[in-house]
Parts: sequence; C-alpha cells; structure tokens
Amino acid sequence: MSAINIPVPCPREGLAALYDTLNRTLTVSARGEAPKWMIGIHIKQEAIMGGLKFALTCRAGGVGPPEPEAFDVKLNLPIVLPNRVVVGKEIIFVTANRPHGFVIPIKYTGYEPPVDDNSEPSTPGSVLPPISIFVPGEGKEFGIKAAADAGAMGGLNIKFDDTVLKLVSAGMQGTDLVWTFETLKLGKTLVDVTTEYLSLQSLKEFVKIQGYLVEAVLTGEPAAAETKA
Repeated sequence: MSAINIPVPCPREGLAALYDTLNRTLTVSARGEAPKWMIGIHIKQEAIMGGLKFALTCRAGGVGPPEPEAFDVKLNLPIVLPNRVVVGKEIIFVTANRPHGFVIPIKYTGYEPPVDDNSEPSTPGSVLPPISIFVPGEGKEFGIKAAADAGAMGGLNIKFDDTVLKLVSAGMQGTDLVWTFETLKLGKTLVDVTTEYLSLQSLKEFVKIQGYLVEAVLTGEPAAAETKA
C-alpha cells in the first residue's frame, strides 16, 4: 500500500526558519524522528493569503518497520523579505502532530524588520513558490511573461538585479506582458513579478508575487523563450 503527501510529525523545537539577508534566501528546516516507512520526507511551500506556509510531508508510505529513524531536511526559498505581502516576522509550519501549523519566528542573518505594533501592515495577497529558469551561459537571452489581467486600475511590476541581468525589451504579446532579458554573468539571481489587482466594488487591493530563480550556467538546458507567471 502506498500514499502521497503524508503529513510527517516533528516537535516544535525541531522546526526553524532562517533568512539570509545578503543572498535573499529563506531556509526552512525540520529535524526529528519518523517511522522508517515514511519515505522521501521533504518540506513544501503552500500558497496562503498574506503569509508563508510550509508543510512537512513524505512522498510515499507503506508497510514497513515501525522503528523511528532520524531525519534532517531543508528547503531554500529565494525571496525578498519583507515584501508587500509578507512583513517577514514568522511562518506557519504544518506537521502531522500540528495540522493547523506551528507559528515559527524567522531569524535574520542581517537586518531584521521592526517587531513593534507600528509596523506597516501587509497588503492582502499571496507569494507563490518560485519558478526556476536555467540559462545556458553568459550573454544569453530568455523571457518571462505574465498575464496582463489586472485591469485598468491594476498593474504589473518587475524587480531584478541590473548588475546580473540586462532588460533587452518589454512589450505585449496578445494578453501577456513579456520581458526579454540577457544574462550579464554566470550565477543565480532573483526576479520578482508583482501583479496588483484593485476591486472596483470594494476598492480593496490584492497583490500576487511570483518569483523566478534565474541561474546562468556553462552547461544545461536552454531556458524557455517565455516563462509565464
């Protein structure tokens, strides 16, 4: 017998979240013990409104030895914190022994957002799991596109490191806005596409942030001509 995405137990003290301010990476980790039949234990991000949520699961399970076995897993999430949706103070971590999730504070290696009650509130919205783009080398072009569905009152914004990427062109293709970039050097960099929606009925704003982890390498598969948010 087998199953997919079985929740895995973990004690509160075995969960952690560390944000590398310099490299803009959130490392979420879990350490504990689980039955040996829980195979492929991993952490996955789950999309929620106005925050960051993660779950500890295993890909497959079945009949096996009941004896516990130690696990130590991590997930590296490229993200800019704080941002308009996430003020960057904590995450929700779901485990088998805590279905509604533990609230885990984020520790920072550098600058830490204010923790007082006067901190700027987050904008309603969601931060989606990042999409990886592999580009075969330096001086190569690749594309990112997003649906221009925010309406006349909304908008699309893109953020990138201009020391690593050069914006070659941007324009509409059908109902999509397409950005074409050229890699200036090898390595990894983060591109954020923010879609802003505004309801004409309630005049309330909603934001969707889609990140792209772009990696320029000497060898590898070419990036898709257009990668859509």
